[in-house]
Amino acid sequence: ATWWVGGPRQSAALAWLQKRDATMYRGVVTAARALGLCLAVAAACGGVRAGAAEETKFEDFLSSSAAAAAGGDTDTFSPFHGLGPFEVEKEVTQIDYDGATSTVYIYTPEAEGTSANESWPGVVFGHGFCSKVENYENILPILASWGFVVLATDEMSHCDATTFRNGNTVNTTEYKNELKRNVLFLSEQPNIESVAIAGHSMGGGAGINAAADLAASSPGLVKGVVAVAPWNGVVPHPSAMVANVDCPLLMFCSKNDSLVPCSGPVTLQIELGSFSMPFSALLPALYGHEQGIDWGGGVLGIFENISTANPTVLAVVKDTDHVSILDTDGTKARKMQEYFAQFGMEFSSPDLEYTIPTLEYTVAFLLWALKGDNAADELIWGSEGGITTDDRFLQPVSRVNF
Repeated sequence: ATWWVGGPRQSAALAWLQKRDATMYRGVVTAARALGLCLAVAAACGGVRAGAAEETKFEDFLSSSAAAAAGGDTDTFSPFHGLGPFEVEKEVTQIDYDGATSTVYIYTPEAEGTSANESWPGVVFGHGFCSKVENYENILPILASWGFVVLATDEMSHCDATTFRNGNTVNTTEYKNELKRNVLFLSEQPNIESVAIAGHSMGGGAGINAAADLAASSPGLVKGVVAVAPWNGVVPHPSAMVANVDCPLLMFCSKNDSLVPCSGPVTLQIELGSFSMPFSALLPALYGHEQGIDWGGGVLGIFENISTANPTVLAVVKDTDHVSILDTDGTKARKMQEYFAQFGMEFSSPDLEYTIPTLEYTVAFLLWALKGDNAADELIWGSEGGITTDDRFLQPVSRVNF
């Protein structure tokens, strides 16, 4: 079917955590196991909130987005806001590559009068926290409408909700490997002219690692990386891998992100019925003492280790949290909010009078990196206006190596 779619690191806190005695550490391990048990038998711990029965259908979302775009939002800062000029075809299929089979969603732009041999730049997307593609259908078709073939695995390998309910951690190395396979698969398709990686949270961190690996095995293949609230808890840590990336990067973090902060300690509370505890108390047991309570420096720790050869932007988005940073109007991230709520992680929609800028600057960056678009170049890298004066970000936005 076809639809129309138009700061400083907390070194003192880290040192305090690492000096805690063995008794406290055993207590944290016990708490982590209790959380796993709580997720597995939710009724005994007060219940896990289920998602709303009524879901926004893909077609309904596209229609509402088109209507909003036609209405002409007055707060738009850039020409890359909202829906692009192309229709989008959505396909759910299985792909086999390098001995692995994956179910993927592929969003392909279409334009009246284009031939079957039309080529497009491609974007491989990595979603966050073992989520599913349907939770990101507020952004993926919009990306495709700007002239990108977007591919996303439905559920990443060794990474789904049951992993957390059983109190286990995720094989983020296999997650990274699947992103690499997706990049290689997409790049070999006859209608693809170039490839970039974009990802959120776990997908942002794994996307950086995938780009670093591919820089060694296939230099120059990945033309750009967009990492939204990239999680530095991926193994190996993106802060140790990002220097190996051989392409430009655009990184976003949120001023109010309590799970993957720009820098500083994790402040998220786990709330499951009557059960409540700081998520930071689980970090040593689940991820080791070396992570500290700030994910080894957080997003800033990744940015501080980039190669001096790669143009890179770090933009801090105002008034959003870990989920709404990838929203547009503060309401379309509902599915992701419900997904995180299963694990006692509550995120809310901000009441905003402006469009959240993450998606439009992602579009601009990808158009520049993959197609050399001049207007996008000026918006991201220009000396006047653009991202450096957009007050939806904390200013100054950090830009290096350009």
